[in-house]
Amino acid sequence: MKITTGHFPSSLTRLAKALHYVIHYANKLNLTLNATRLLKIIFFAEVKALYEGVGLISKVKMVKARSGPVPDQHKEALNWLVRENKIIPTKRSNGMSYRSLFEPNVSLFTINQINILSNITSLIGDNFTAGMISGNIHENRIWNLVKMGQEIPLAAYLPGSETCLKLTKEELISFTT
Repeated sequence: MKITTGHFPSSLTRLAKALHYVIHYANKLNLTLNATRLLKIIFFAEVKALYEGVGLISKVKMVKARSGPVPDQHKEALNWLVRENKIIPTKRSNGMSYRSLFEPNVSLFTINQINILSNITSLIGDNFTAGMISGNIHENRIWNLVKMGQEIPLAAYLPGSETCLKLTKEELISFTT
């Protein structure tokens, strides 16, 4: 029997669909994403979408959390996906991971936004642990200026900004290509 959720806030629909796509795509690539890596993929995809001028993907604000910037209300979006039987959570030694049960609906996204989600999922899934990606984010000078739960401006993480991440030349090239 399918559990109904009542009214799901439309402001979170894009985030839920982006999370579902990333989980599904990672599953296809046989990547295991714990919650930290999943949320960092969304964060970096938003930064790259801003950088490329293709429109924000989830359109939700990013807030400071213990492990770095996360989409505001990500727990509600993930819980909705679980209640709607679109994903299954699995408790692992390195945290929670998720498995997609169905092909995600990506009709809200442009092909450029989907490509960004795919590329960032591959890049982070193949090359970074949760600790590595969180450590990189905390090197940004804006990190110390905002309080826990406060919005993190995406522009502070754009390549070339005064508060940009301390990326190596190779990382910058792979991020912007």
